[in-house]
Amino acid sequence: MELCPEFIRDPGDFSLCSTRHDEYQHEWGRRLSISPTEPGHYTVFALVYELDGNQAIGWENAHLAVVGEDVSYEWPVPALEAPSTVEVGEAVTLDASDSEPIGGAQNSRLSAYEFSGDVEHEGESPIHTVTFDEPGTKEVSLRVEGTLDPMEGGLRTPVVGWSRETATVTIEVEDLDTSWWDPYTDDDHVVPDSDHSDAAIQDYHAGEISLDQVLMIIDSYETGDPVADAQWWQPYTNDDGTVDTDGLRRALDDWRADELTTERQRIIIDHWRSGEPIDA
Repeated sequence: MELCPEFIRDPGDFSLCSTRHDEYQHEWGRRLSISPTEPGHYTVFALVYELDGNQAIGWENAHLAVVGEDVSYEWPVPALEAPSTVEVGEAVTLDASDSEPIGGAQNSRLSAYEFSGDVEHEGESPIHTVTFDEPGTKEVSLRVEGTLDPMEGGLRTPVVGWSRETATVTIEVEDLDTSWWDPYTDDDHVVPDSDHSDAAIQDYHAGEISLDQVLMIIDSYETGDPVADAQWWQPYTNDDGTVDTDGLRRALDDWRADELTTERQRIIIDHWRSGEPIDA
């Protein structure tokens, strides 16, 4: 069996490798070949020296082998899920729960999750929640760290390795949905003064809003009611915004009593005919 210390990041030109068995200790070289005489768990350690071989500069766990069993250890595999589209300020859940630990070992677990890109975070939980304050395309990548925990009579220290690949998601962050009346109202959706009402009238003459909409702005300014709650067609529509025969009759009665403009009456009639809901 040949054990190649793949977890070593190769910081030096020579390494001294040994196992927990005395007969295999003090073998020089980048690759250590051993022939175990008994089944069991073997952990290879690498002690890295400088070029002259006199000064040790660090050591690290190497690849784990199980003698006597057909076991192949694989690197941990990251998996990342997130919504494809969100709004600015909306909570976004990054879910790495489907990531896989080091393969081929019952004592393997995922010990760390590293998010990078437009989100920078590292922690032990596979779930991380973020919000984005600006619209645009956001890209988030994930690496996971796998750990083989110590086992009785076998592996004495944890073996740790990061995934060799990354999982990446792209999230489109969109502007918050805005209503057409927002430029003319305050935070309570009420037209606060004549300046805002006049601005709506100017936008109407410029063809930017409809007559129905400018009338709603004027109504809000005169009554102090929120525009969103002063939708003139509500007395004539069902909960889904459609106009039934009873609603049409109420609209005709109000038009005859000069409580509904001719243009609004036509809107009610058009939506009664089409069955389409009325919206702002």
